[in-house]
Amino acid sequence: MKIKTANLKVGYILTEDVIGKSLTPLVPKKTMITEQIIEVLREFAIEEVVAEQEESLQLSSDLNITGSDINNTTNIYQKHGQTELSLPFDKLYQEAVQGYKKDFKNWQAGAGIEVGSVRGYFLPLLQMLEEDYTNILYVHKLANIEDYFYHHSISVGLFSGIIAQRMGFEKGEYYQAALAGCLADIGMAKVSNYIFRKKGTLTDDEISEIHTHPINSLKMIQESSSLKSSTKLAILQHHERLDGSGYPFGENSKRIPMLSRIIAVADAYHASICDHLYKEKKSPIASIIELMEDYFGKFDIKVLEVLMSIVAKLSIGTKVLLSNNEKAEVIYMKSAAITRPIVKTTLDSKIIDLEKKRDLFIEEILK
Repeated sequence: MKIKTANLKVGYILTEDVIGKSLTPLVPKKTMITEQIIEVLREFAIEEVVAEQEESLQLSSDLNITGSDINNTTNIYQKHGQTELSLPFDKLYQEAVQGYKKDFKNWQAGAGIEVGSVRGYFLPLLQMLEEDYTNILYVHKLANIEDYFYHHSISVGLFSGIIAQRMGFEKGEYYQAALAGCLADIGMAKVSNYIFRKKGTLTDDEISEIHTHPINSLKMIQESSSLKSSTKLAILQHHERLDGSGYPFGENSKRIPMLSRIIAVADAYHASICDHLYKEKKSPIASIIELMEDYFGKFDIKVLEVLMSIVAKLSIGTKVLLSNNEKAEVIYMKSAAITRPIVKTTLDSKIIDLEKKRDLFIEEILK
C-alpha cells in the first residue's frame, strides 16, 4: 500500500523500489525501513512509498534488511580493537621480508630459486591470516621506500591468497594464488641493477626492460614441481589488463584467467597504498576507488569488490573522512555503488549522495 513518507514507521518493508529523480532506484524493494532511510527519503523529497508492515509479509532469505542487519556489521577496525599488527605476525612478517630480500640478492647473483625456501618463511604468514585476516590491513605501514620491493612481494602474496580464499578457492588453490603473488616479481632479479635501483624517471628503453620481468619470472620457476601450471601462468600474466593494455603480451579478458586477475589487483592495490620511488601513497579506500573508477575496465570488478570487503567494509553508522577533509557518517548503502554510499556530514548534517557527487569520495574510514 502507498504510505506518505511523513507517516512511515521503522520496521515497514518496501514492496516497490523507491525511484529518485534520476529514474534509478534510490532504495530497493525488500528494504526494511530505518530512521536513517526515512531521513534519506525526506532529504530527496520522496513524498510517498509503497510498503507493508513487517508482520503482513512473509519474510524471505533475500530480504534487504539494511538497518539492523548492516548496523550489526561492525567496522573491522573497531571489531578487532586493533590499530597495529599483532606481535607474532609482525615478527614473522619482518622475517619473511628479510628472507625474501636475502633470496633476491642471491637470484641477482645468478642463484636458482628454491620455491621450498620461499614457502618456509611465507606460508606461516598466510596461515596466521586464515585465523585473523585483519593483520593484513596494516602491512603497508611497515613498508619503506628503501626496501619497498621486498615488502611488496610478500604483501602481494598475502593479499592474493586472502582474496582467493574469500572468493571460494579451495585451500590448496589459494595457497597457490598466494605463492604466485609472492613470486610474481622475482624476474626483476634479471633486470639490470642500475635500472632496479634508479630513483629518477625511467627512459622508454628502461621501461621496456622492466616489462620483461614477468617473462623472466616464468623462466625462473618454469621447472618447479611445487607450482601448478595455472600458478605459473598467473605469474606470467600479473601485469596483463582486461582491456588489452597490459604487458608482456597485451592479452585480452578472454585469455586472462581468474588467478591472474586476482594477482593483478593485489599488485596494483599494494603499490598504490605504499610510498615508493615513482609516486606517493594513497589511503586504502581511495586506492580501491581509483582502481574501480579511474582504471575501469582494466581490473576484474568482482575481485575489487572482494578486496573492498576485506579492506573497508562500510556499513550504516561508519564514520568516514571525505576527500574535502569533512567528517561524515554513512547513512545508506547502495549495493550497486559500494564505494559511494549516502553520507551525512558531521559539522552541518548535510546529506550527500556520493554516487552523484563525483568530485567527492571517501578518503578513509575513521576509528
